[in-house]
Amino acid sequence: MRNVRLKNVQLLENGAALVICPFADQIACATMQRREGNAVTATEPKTPRTVGRAEQLPIASILLDRLCVPAKCGVPVTILYWGEDQEEEDFVTYLHSMVTRTEGIRPVAPERWRSFEGAVGVYWDAEGMAGAEGYYLSPDPRIVVFFNDVSSRIRIASREGALGRDDRPMTRAIYVPAGVPLWTRFNGTHRFSHLDLHIHQDRLLRSLAPSLGSSKSRAVLKRPVELQDLGPIETLAGLVVDEISQPSRHAVFGENLVGSIATALLELPAETAQPTNGRLTQAQMNKLIARVILRGERPMAVAEMAETVGLSESWFATVFRQTTGKSPLQWQMGRRIEAAQNLLADTQLSIADIAAQLGFSDQAHLTKVFRQMVGETPAAWRRLNQRA
Repeated sequence: MRNVRLKNVQLLENGAALVICPFADQIACATMQRREGNAVTATEPKTPRTVGRAEQLPIASILLDRLCVPAKCGVPVTILYWGEDQEEEDFVTYLHSMVTRTEGIRPVAPERWRSFEGAVGVYWDAEGMAGAEGYYLSPDPRIVVFFNDVSSRIRIASREGALGRDDRPMTRAIYVPAGVPLWTRFNGTHRFSHLDLHIHQDRLLRSLAPSLGSSKSRAVLKRPVELQDLGPIETLAGLVVDEISQPSRHAVFGENLVGSIATALLELPAETAQPTNGRLTQAQMNKLIARVILRGERPMAVAEMAETVGLSESWFATVFRQTTGKSPLQWQMGRRIEAAQNLLADTQLSIADIAAQLGFSDQAHLTKVFRQMVGETPAAWRRLNQRA
């Protein structure tokens, strides 16, 4: 007799577990434990019985090793069975759990989801009203990829009470480490679609550790990432959504896509400290852009930009100009003016408020720079370009 973990297990909304067995055998109804705060309740093990290839068992048949919130979101489960002649399968279906509180956000189509080994992908098509808010906290790492630009509509914060004071734009892709809370607020009505990837931390560690080592891998998974320029991530995320919506390939295909998205988004340590061709790599530019967005497009010193990509200040200034054709300060100013244009077109913020949000000394400073780079004042540009 041995304990074997079966892969095909799902929790159902009716309080039962759907068990799809590879063969008819006996299932041992294990003790159930449910943790709610400090309280733990359990049921006694029941007598094993024979089940068919697809049958619903009482929820007491499942060993729950974490809080289930809510039931349909699921939890990792283990089914124990007797089977001397079967090879052991070392798989457990991972079904995520997350604390979510939202107000003013509604789905415009049913969510679609698919469970992979060590990950769950959920595709949302939703709409947030002006002033809508959300709070999210997951015990596992989470990746969110938006399929449209939401930076001018959604603000995010990492601390309670920081929205409106110390917030920043939502980027098109974010990595949220396990146990890190996130608050969001909409400053205008906006329809959006995004892919949510909930990934078991051990799965990420197993994929990173062979190349980075355990210590560096754990450090990488503790660092949040916010990325506006998606590059190949958008294509990979689209393929995952295709597999969620209309599965056409083996689950391994989707699992590898999820792994590729994670490694493309995470801030992995560079293999070499300096580029060999006198140009910044795409990974270094992605890290730099993410840091600038994290600061809300406010000015960043050249020394801080160099530190972000792991280069000396003098060498950074040289390779940055060779990469972009601009000095670091010119490049930053161009991004700030572009951000000002987005805010002028998409929000009702005053020009003075936009100037303060983007780090200009005052409205006159923004107006002067805007006119130099765009050819007209912010007010005149807004009258011609503001969107409903």
